[in-house]
Amino acid sequence: MFKAWESCFLVGAFLSFLLSNAFWFNVFPTANPHETGIFVGLWVCSIISTLTFFKVFIHQAGK
Repeated sequence: MFKAWESCFLVGAFLSFLLSNAFWFNVFPTANPHETGIFVGLWVCSIISTLTFFKVFIHQAGK
């Protein structure tokens, strides 16, 4: 279904999502859990956009 490198990005995005929720709900005590959760949550968007960029780049390079 997914190639190995695509799976790495998806696993990274999922772990980032879990970490973001853990910070948001203060599972790991931090000074300001909501800001930390939002900061970590931004990584999900960057990982998915990076995956999309490289997928399109590789697809077009193969033509």
